[in-house]
Amino acid sequence: MRLRNWPCHGYIMPTELQEEASKPAVAVMWESFGPTHHDRLRALSRAGFAVDAIELSSVSRDYAWERDEGADYRVHTLDDKPGGRPGPSLAWRLYRACMRSGARDIFLCHYDRPEVFAAAVMLRLRGRRVYALMESKFDDYDRSLWRELGKSMFVAPYNGALAPSRRSRDYFAFLGIRRDSIEMGYSAVDISRLSAAAQDAPKDVAFGKRPFLIVARLVPKKNIARVLEAFARYRERGKDRRELHVIGYGPLP
Repeated sequence: MRLRNWPCHGYIMPTELQEEASKPAVAVMWESFGPTHHDRLRALSRAGFAVDAIELSSVSRDYAWERDEGADYRVHTLDDKPGGRPGPSLAWRLYRACMRSGARDIFLCHYDRPEVFAAAVMLRLRGRRVYALMESKFDDYDRSLWRELGKSMFVAPYNGALAPSRRSRDYFAFLGIRRDSIEMGYSAVDISRLSAAAQDAPKDVAFGKRPFLIVARLVPKKNIARVLEAFARYRERGKDRRELHVIGYGPLP
């Protein structure tokens, strides 16, 4: 997945714009941006890429993200409705934002959304290299063969993919993306940001007295109930009296 330099044609630019134009351009899209997305966007910028960050909406349908501003890259917000208003208009705005970025390499999340699929098709027709971002695995849900065959059509426009694990890579390959075009490392986060956020945490607690910790959305797919069952068995069998702390938000009690 090699990126080409952002072209500059026929005029003299100020030094800072020349430096920006000399960087390889890349566009990255998610539904909306949270701290982990900004971790990855900052890393791209620091690695020397001219980054256009595109979010479908300023509000996520599922996550209560803390809003942050991208200081080292351009941010484009396409809508203010949670998840973005579905339909041809959103697909067109996404396509236009990607084209205006000047990027030859474009990374899109939510490959299964019709708007993203339509934008991916148009971008491929314009000669762009399009890559899918996905964390799904075979065992996330009960899978239907016919549904999976239908989903394979949605990954057809993509040149490759970025996945977080071997299981996600295997699932991508099953859907039809060439295995040698799937790279790993999608779920990287900025450890320095997490360390800074933990400065106020107590540091004099012995390891054996530290609680187990779950940080997750409180929704059925996270399977918190299974963790509670395992923790109950652990407390029944062992002498260790460590606590379990669950931190998150969602409809489950």
